[in-house]
Amino acid sequence: MGNTHGKSMRDRYGKSVGKCCACIPVKHQDKRLPGPPGIPPAEAPAPRLLHGILEITLDEVDTSGMPSLFRKVDDLLGGVIATVELSPVRVARTRPIKRKKVMKFQESFRIFCGHLVTSIDVFVYSGAVCLGRAKISVTEQVLDGERIDGWYELEGDREGIAKFHIVLQFTQAMKDRYWDAGVAGGAFEGVSHALFPMRKGCKVVPYQNSHIDEAFNPKIMLDNGQFYKPEKGWETLYHAMNDAKHFIYVAGWSVNATIALVRDKEGKPLPGNLGETIGELLVRKANEGVTVLMLVWDDKTDNTHLLTGIMNSHDEDTFAFFRHTKVHCLLCPRNPEAKEFKLVAGFIFTHHQKVVCMDAPALPSSHPAPRRVLAFQGGIDLCDGRYCFPSHPLFQYLDTLFKNDYHQGSIVGAALAHGGPREPWHDCYSKLEGEIAWDVHENFRQRWLKQAGKMRAHQLVSITNREIFCPPTPATTEDDPESWNVQLFRSLDETSGVDLPQGQIEIFNAGLVRQAAGNVTERSIQDAYIQAIRRAKRFLYIENQYFLGSSHMWEPNFRDESAAQLIPLEIALKIASKIRAGEDFSVYIVNPLWPDGPPASLSGQDIMLFHRKTLEMMYRIIHKALIDMNRSHEDMTHYLSFYCLGNRETVKPNEYIPPVKPNSDTDYHKSQTNRRFMIYCHAKMMVVDDEYLIIGSANINQRSMDGGRDTEMAMGAFQPHHTMTHATDGIPRGSVHGFRVSTWFEHLGYQEEVFDRPWTRECKKRVNELATRYWEEYSRLEPIVDMQGHLMRYPYSIGEDGTIGSLPGHEFFPDSSGPVLGAEKPTFPRILTV
Repeated sequence: MGNTHGKSMRDRYGKSVGKCCACIPVKHQDKRLPGPPGIPPAEAPAPRLLHGILEITLDEVDTSGMPSLFRKVDDLLGGVIATVELSPVRVARTRPIKRKKVMKFQESFRIFCGHLVTSIDVFVYSGAVCLGRAKISVTEQVLDGERIDGWYELEGDREGIAKFHIVLQFTQAMKDRYWDAGVAGGAFEGVSHALFPMRKGCKVVPYQNSHIDEAFNPKIMLDNGQFYKPEKGWETLYHAMNDAKHFIYVAGWSVNATIALVRDKEGKPLPGNLGETIGELLVRKANEGVTVLMLVWDDKTDNTHLLTGIMNSHDEDTFAFFRHTKVHCLLCPRNPEAKEFKLVAGFIFTHHQKVVCMDAPALPSSHPAPRRVLAFQGGIDLCDGRYCFPSHPLFQYLDTLFKNDYHQGSIVGAALAHGGPREPWHDCYSKLEGEIAWDVHENFRQRWLKQAGKMRAHQLVSITNREIFCPPTPATTEDDPESWNVQLFRSLDETSGVDLPQGQIEIFNAGLVRQAAGNVTERSIQDAYIQAIRRAKRFLYIENQYFLGSSHMWEPNFRDESAAQLIPLEIALKIASKIRAGEDFSVYIVNPLWPDGPPASLSGQDIMLFHRKTLEMMYRIIHKALIDMNRSHEDMTHYLSFYCLGNRETVKPNEYIPPVKPNSDTDYHKSQTNRRFMIYCHAKMMVVDDEYLIIGSANINQRSMDGGRDTEMAMGAFQPHHTMTHATDGIPRGSVHGFRVSTWFEHLGYQEEVFDRPWTRECKKRVNELATRYWEEYSRLEPIVDMQGHLMRYPYSIGEDGTIGSLPGHEFFPDSSGPVLGAEKPTFPRILTV
């Protein structure tokens, strides 16, 4: 990188995004070097909370005092890098450069902070050898946002032989212009420093399950005077693929070619091709001349052909299905280059995006060319067990709807021949129209070129042919009251996609980072969640398969950098700020009752341990804020509540009777006898203030949010005409509101006026009452009832100081030997489970 000082930063589309911190006018110049070595240190200062954004430029290192012998050794070891650490977390690293007397890194970083530290530490490494550390104390000047510009001596074995020129400026989160501002009445310009810009004039359809049955019909009035109508996701997807004329691209963690997207409850044949399987559909379209390309994660535990694979993702079966067809199905392993991942990465890390894009008829007013790009993305894999609808049946339709993809991933030996309960599935997906669909297509293009290689680049259909495809075009006008502003986010590094920026200014502007092997990495999904939480004014509603992170803030015995993503901490700090401001704010988080798999499994118990440590960290922060405001008597679940989903059914007429019953001493038999099972919450979505919506494939854990582990995709969207500012009563009632209330109707079984105000004590009290009732109906042995709703309180008790225990009498998950609190200490290396 050339010297960035004085250069205006511009994004990849030429839009000015300001200057790096080295260009900010100087308020404070600290040219003093640390005192001479050997002087006893003063009493250690107390850690200070850095919560905001740290902009730091690592300019140059003067090593003229270091012997030249070491410079030659450093070059042999691959050069020299510098890193930024907010202990114990490494938050930035430079590219490697050759060793010289004066090494000019000249790299700038923009770092989201939520760290309790005494100093900002900059390390210089040659290979694995640390050459020294520059230490910048977290002083009042730093916390107040003053620009710090100084030369800092590298502390190490040889004091006084090198010094580092560093420039930094810290901005507190609460001083950001969008703090508490929501989408600023529609003026929000999207997540800053992101690779993909916000697209205006789009259309979005969110789906709360893969299917919606006719019996589900909430009456949710929107601002436009119409009722919100939840749509059928897989049926819409089927028709979009069926209507494609030129290309269908599929990227998935798992694709099962033998399941059908459209089904009949009674198992009757559907007209035309409606009942065909995904495999039959794609083969038929390929035979019609449509280019069908598939990127399916290669589960390497399958490759011995002796196992079905730890993840049971059907990758080998899918590849075999399409082997002698015109469909191009590529199995692609996830192979990060970092040395510390080598032994596990190809077996554990995954390609986790769930994307389908295809061509579709152009909108009448958009362009004379006949075709455009349409896209679907979210959390639903095109595989077995994902077809489900709001009633989430356990024992019904086993021999009709679910006959060909009976799924029960949490009970050993479960099979259709032994009967239910099946494992119901709750998930979210989205359809995207407008310029955002071209961004989804660009993601597939980048991945195909990287993973299929140049020899197969010609298989991509050119969408620049203007006789066939219109250019990236809005789906509607910006003054359309139902238009959406949408932005694409990813977790992905250059080992999984081409064309990521390489220049230092471009990397800075796009919010990219370098990770362990120096790979340029995008982790804009985590950035999007952080910024959305900081913008939140009233409430958050989150559904996610996992919830663990911010491990650098866990209790000391468990504290480390293994799961340092900031989302749980950001939620806790937002709640604490609202408590101190005397304002209502409420957070609702829905997770599965336990991670997929048997609840007593060692890996599942590790995950439950880390889930508990995450929640205890959050409740401790909330408890501290209540103490500071002399309100320690308050129930912390007024601010932060965790839930899970479950169902219970009485025996129905004409129910499927399995030919073989499970053994009487098994969890399977217990669940079948008690007629209950959890609904697996696989969704990855967040609603903010009924204005802003995130839907994607990313879990709230390190592997999804890291960028260098699992590949992920998400979108963040809002309707600029449906905001808190525009609403006459302050409650936006656009499609985000409709989607959230419809999802609550599915989970709670009721539609009440109080649910329009989730941030209020009255709403949280009512939701918690219902969740407690449903947990009691689910967990008791008798009587067995048909549950009206599915949202259950999570079976934790919260102590006054935030310590978590199990509910009395519920130390184990129902019908299992799995402890609710998880393991006492982890069994596996953390990289496998966080």
